[in-house]
Amino acid sequence: MLDIEKDTEVKNVFEIARGSIGRAFDRAEAKISIKSKKIFLDKRIKKLLIHECILTDNEGKGITNLDYGRYVPTSVVLDGHKRVSESFPGFVSSGRYSVIELYDTTTAIPLKVCHIEGKDLRIDNFNKFIEFIQKRYINVKAYSADKVYNEELMYNSRLKSEYVAASVAEYLKVGMRINYGDYMSWDKGLISRNLKGTLGELNEDMREENIAKSVFEALVIDVLGRYNFKEVSPVKLQEQEGIKEISIFSNEIEVYLNRGAVFRFLKCVNRVILKEKGIELGENGLEQVSKDVLMMIINKELPREEERLVRYLPGLIDLVRYKASVNKT
Repeated sequence: MLDIEKDTEVKNVFEIARGSIGRAFDRAEAKISIKSKKIFLDKRIKKLLIHECILTDNEGKGITNLDYGRYVPTSVVLDGHKRVSESFPGFVSSGRYSVIELYDTTTAIPLKVCHIEGKDLRIDNFNKFIEFIQKRYINVKAYSADKVYNEELMYNSRLKSEYVAASVAEYLKVGMRINYGDYMSWDKGLISRNLKGTLGELNEDMREENIAKSVFEALVIDVLGRYNFKEVSPVKLQEQEGIKEISIFSNEIEVYLNRGAVFRFLKCVNRVILKEKGIELGENGLEQVSKDVLMMIINKELPREEERLVRYLPGLIDLVRYKASVNKT
């Protein structure tokens, strides 16, 4: 414990707690803030416990920080969290362990995050799983909590949906199949036997409907982006179990997902097809081609079913690009 005298009050700066990222930064920030204050310490204790530690922020500016010997340095704590998150896909796919369970111990009662289910990975709480996988993006040189993650990766202190999907894909790349809730599973493709139920479970975990929809959409886009379109559609969705499938290009899909989802799915598919053709249009060109194709779908000139539509798209994209070039001349 370290006591600081301020306005005749004595306040405790540090408290003994678990070595979480938050606690590590509470200590680090406190150590930085007390540098200019008058500290009353027994000289013998000061000699035993205090040493200088230089941390660096994102701009490379040096910051002097008091680190106490009985605490693990913040950079070590951050590096440990980052390494565990990065290495976990290989760890769970190694086949060397019959039981693997990951728990969040920052809650009053430890909460199961995910576990191995046969040869599959089951996500028990998607929100906590996101908190875990986002640690792969930690800046180990951060000196305060607001510098742990690059702002470009985050939205409202949460990892952006596209980075969530990319991090989840690391498990798919090592051959894992992922199960979530009662209805959803994915590996090379994504299946939900009850879209309404899946989004309900995601919403319960995420506690924010738009975020739940955004994460689901990002997972679909990730699967589409790694698909070669020479097989059956990689996305199979049913409104409810036993009821007809719902196309990701249908009007009905936007009843469940955020507005504009159909266009974003179409844009992703078009990007893949153009890449297979060796064509680089740039973002503006891709936007325009996708808008033209979407208008043809809306006007019922093209089918909305995934497998039928995808058969049309390669030739159609060539036609749209040709018309655009003619109009320019």
